[in-house]
Amino acid sequence: MKVCPRCGHLNPDNAYVCEKCGYYLGFESVPHIMPSTPITPPEKPLVKVCPVCGYINPGDAMKCQRCGYVFQQPQVIVCPRCGSENPINATHCLRCGYPFKQSVPQTIVQRRKFPTIPVLASVIIAYIMIIILVYLLG
Repeated sequence: MKVCPRCGHLNPDNAYVCEKCGYYLGFESVPHIMPSTPITPPEKPLVKVCPVCGYINPGDAMKCQRCGYVFQQPQVIVCPRCGSENPINATHCLRCGYPFKQSVPQTIVQRRKFPTIPVLASVIIAYIMIIILVYLLG
């Protein structure tokens, strides 16, 4: 582990810049090869099939258009400059130091994987059944 002299953050041994503050940690005589043209990240899938209902959604869908299932988000950030994969919470590329935009603070939120609409529908049906039962017995 490399300790950042600026902020004290523990970084992986192969890091060139601090994950936390972006401070240059040095290349330690490892050759740095920059591509002549920027490497484009892999293309998004054309479709996403919902594992709950089987509906075929567009590839950029965040959730199923039929049942509301939230698709799992990628756990890495691909650097637009060098193409290397970085942890989802990195502020700078660990290989080349490219700063990732942080317009909104990145927080990982545990999202529900199953929609709440079926639960709500079953509660409404239960209340209707109780009202009918009370009406018939009362």
